[in-house]
Amino acid sequence: ATNLAKQLGLSNGEATVAGRTVQQTVYQLVAGKPHFTTLAAAIAKTGLTETLSDATAEFTVFAPVNSAFAKLPFPFNNAAAINSITNPAQLEYLKNVILY
Repeated sequence: ATNLAKQLGLSNGEATVAGRTVQQTVYQLVAGKPHFTTLAAAIAKTGLTETLSDATAEFTVFAPVNSAFAKLPFPFNNAAAINSITNPAQLEYLKNVILY
């Protein structure tokens, strides 16, 4: 968690922008960040974008970077492969991993 906070410049889900603190959702924190493209793809592909975009929800997230996903077997090892998943069992597996 500390490594993630350092990479994103965050402390407890908060970012400091232009001297003021800005609250962000889990999805906002990972979307568009180069280290988290695979996680963002997994969140979107499994239909969890809305859940993890809820600004009123509190989550504890262990957010693996792309290099961690790269160690997983295909089709879970990169954003392009995740985006190509059509097998419902694989999607359910991926969703369960994210929600763990």
